[in-house]
Amino acid sequence: MKTRQNLLTDRKSKNGVHFTVSQAERDSADFLVAYWFDRNDFFVLPTSQLSEVNSGNKKVYKFIAYLKVDGTYNEKTQAALNRWDLITQKLT
Repeated sequence: MKTRQNLLTDRKSKNGVHFTVSQAERDSADFLVAYWFDRNDFFVLPTSQLSEVNSGNKKVYKFIAYLKVDGTYNEKTQAALNRWDLITQKLT
Protein backbone atom coordinates (compact mmCIF):
# COMPACT_ATOMS: atom_id res chain seq x y z
CA MET A 1 0.00 0.00 0.00
CA LYS A 2 1.19 3.45 -0.83
CA THR A 3 -0.32 6.65 0.49
CA ARG A 4 0.00 10.30 -0.36
CA GLN A 5 -1.41 13.15 1.67
CA ASN A 6 -1.95 16.74 0.70
CA LEU A 7 -3.91 19.13 2.85
CA LEU A 8 -5.89 21.41 0.58
CA THR A 9 -6.02 24.20 3.13
CA ASP A 10 -2.83 25.67 1.62
CA ARG A 11 -3.97 25.45 -2.01
CA LYS A 12 -5.62 28.16 -4.05
CA SER A 13 -7.99 25.72 -5.77
CA LYS A 14 -9.85 23.52 -3.33
CA ASN A 15 -12.17 22.04 -5.96
CA GLY A 16 -10.04 19.12 -7.05
CA VAL A 17 -7.29 16.79 -6.03
CA HIS A 18 -5.05 14.63 -8.23
CA PHE A 19 -4.15 11.04 -7.39
CA THR A 20 -1.22 9.94 -9.54
CA VAL A 21 0.53 6.58 -9.88
CA SER A 22 3.46 5.49 -11.99
CA GLN A 23 3.28 2.93 -14.79
CA ALA A 24 4.81 0.27 -12.50
CA GLU A 25 2.33 1.04 -9.71
CA ARG A 26 -0.61 0.84 -12.11
CA ASP A 27 0.63 -2.41 -13.63
CA SER A 28 1.08 -4.05 -10.22
CA ALA A 29 -2.35 -3.15 -8.80
CA ASP A 30 -5.94 -3.96 -9.65
CA PHE A 31 -7.45 -0.95 -7.89
CA LEU A 32 -6.65 2.56 -6.81
CA VAL A 33 -7.95 3.49 -3.36
CA ALA A 34 -7.70 7.24 -2.99
CA TYR A 35 -8.49 9.24 0.13
CA TRP A 36 -9.36 12.94 0.08
CA PHE A 37 -8.27 13.85 3.58
CA ASP A 38 -10.00 17.22 3.84
CA ARG A 39 -13.35 15.72 2.86
CA ASN A 40 -12.91 12.34 4.59
CA ASP A 41 -13.93 10.51 1.41
CA PHE A 42 -12.57 7.37 -0.23
CA PHE A 43 -12.60 6.69 -3.96
CA VAL A 44 -12.18 3.16 -5.30
CA LEU A 45 -11.72 2.41 -8.97
CA PRO A 46 -10.02 -0.17 -11.16
CA THR A 47 -6.59 0.92 -12.33
CA SER A 48 -7.81 0.32 -15.89
CA GLN A 49 -10.01 3.42 -15.47
CA LEU A 50 -7.13 5.76 -14.65
CA SER A 51 -6.35 8.44 -17.23
CA GLU A 52 -2.99 8.20 -18.95
CA VAL A 53 -0.96 11.42 -18.84
CA ASN A 54 2.53 12.20 -20.11
CA SER A 55 4.80 13.71 -17.49
CA GLY A 56 8.09 14.63 -19.06
CA ASN A 57 9.17 11.48 -20.84
CA LYS A 58 7.20 9.11 -18.59
CA LYS A 59 3.62 7.88 -18.58
CA VAL A 60 1.72 8.38 -15.34
CA TYR A 61 -1.87 7.54 -14.52
CA LYS A 62 -4.33 9.80 -12.74
CA PHE A 63 -7.66 9.95 -11.07
CA ILE A 64 -8.80 13.51 -10.44
CA ALA A 65 -11.57 14.05 -7.93
CA TYR A 66 -13.54 17.20 -8.70
CA LEU A 67 -16.09 19.22 -6.77
CA LYS A 68 -18.70 21.20 -8.67
CA VAL A 69 -19.55 24.78 -7.71
CA ASP A 70 -22.48 23.55 -5.62
CA GLY A 71 -20.12 21.41 -3.50
CA THR A 72 -21.17 18.03 -4.92
CA TYR A 73 -18.87 15.72 -6.84
CA ASN A 74 -18.94 15.54 -10.62
CA GLU A 75 -20.26 12.37 -12.25
CA LYS A 76 -16.93 10.53 -12.63
CA THR A 77 -15.89 11.34 -9.08
CA GLN A 78 -19.27 10.34 -7.65
CA ALA A 79 -19.06 7.02 -9.52
CA ALA A 80 -15.87 6.12 -7.60
CA LEU A 81 -17.05 7.32 -4.18
CA ASN A 82 -16.94 4.52 -1.59
CA ARG A 83 -17.08 1.79 -4.25
CA TRP A 84 -15.67 -0.86 -1.91
CA ASP A 85 -18.00 -3.35 -3.56
CA LEU A 86 -15.66 -3.41 -6.56
CA ILE A 87 -13.00 -4.97 -4.35
CA THR A 88 -15.23 -7.19 -2.24
CA GLN A 89 -16.79 -8.70 -5.39
CA LYS A 90 -13.33 -9.95 -6.35
CA LEU A 91 -12.97 -11.68 -2.98
CA THR A 92 -16.05 -13.86 -3.30
